[in-house]
Amino acid sequence: MRKILFILTLLLSGLTTLGQTKHGYIDYDKVVQTLPEYAAELKHLETKNRQLQDSLNAMMTEYQDYLQNGIPHNVELDSTDKVSLENRIRNMGKKIQDFQQNAQVEINKDQKLVETKLKDLITKELEQYCLDKDIDCVVDKKAILHCSNCTDYTDDFVNYLNKRK
Repeated sequence: MRKILFILTLLLSGLTTLGQTKHGYIDYDKVVQTLPEYAAELKHLETKNRQLQDSLNAMMTEYQDYLQNGIPHNVELDSTDKVSLENRIRNMGKKIQDFQQNAQVEINKDQKLVETKLKDLITKELEQYCLDKDIDCVVDKKAILHCSNCTDYTDDFVNYLNKRK
């Protein structure tokens, strides 16, 4: 009888141990910021943003110079000259406004491409990390509403990434 109880206890404890899963989370933002690709892409975005801002500043300077110096102050303008002048000013303002909108669209598009590229990289590496460490489930820390006995794999995953590079 003791042998049967021992075997049953062993079987039950073995089944619960086998049924356990390894799950946890990573701090995605922290992981992204440790990637060398993140620093390179951030530098690229900052450079592009600076170039667009310089172009915008040049256009604004030209516009302001024209308003200050391009309009004759002591000269009487006939109606066609006045309309022509107003159209030029309006066109310059529209050109600046269009440039700002297009620049913002371009920056947003580039940021989304960078985010997608980094997310794909992390996803690929995280899949391999989970296979290597026999982990069943890893989610982003921000996505967790409740999790008991979850493990924070962030630092271990960052170390894993650093060793693979």
